[in-house]
Amino acid sequence: MKTAPLLALILAATLLPVMAQQDPFIEQLTSDPNMRKELFGTSATEPYVVKHEDKLHQELDSLIHAFAKKKHGSDSRLEGDFIRQKNWAFFMGNLVDDKGNPVTPKDEFSSDAAFLLLRTINGWQIVDGSIGHSDAFYLIWPTQYGISAEMFETGC
Repeated sequence: MKTAPLLALILAATLLPVMAQQDPFIEQLTSDPNMRKELFGTSATEPYVVKHEDKLHQELDSLIHAFAKKKHGSDSRLEGDFIRQKNWAFFMGNLVDDKGNPVTPKDEFSSDAAFLLLRTINGWQIVDGSIGHSDAFYLIWPTQYGISAEMFETGC
């Protein structure tokens, strides 16, 4: 496969995953498990919980932990699960102290944490997220970012 067409496919996969739901060409292209693995890094079509021992979990964990430490100090960390579908990952969990007890950040409402991450040609990136929110603000993400609502129906 030539580099330019491959790059175009990767860019299309990272820009608007909703295209697969609307464009028959993209839908047909991504129905091949080998092509899905090349585009998204996984051949899975349904959302799944990323196992804690998986390398991907550790990679995503390091991104959100860096965010948490920068925003809330070195004694805090995030504990929870990632749900992955195609090139998206959703984290839901809590900010905790070094003993694993939930911590509510100053001027916030809870220890709840939620993040949306996207696998791009430059690696995984945090797209949106919050620590200490009081409601399920992330339920708008399927509409806002064009991701599948199924990700939020898969239990963490």
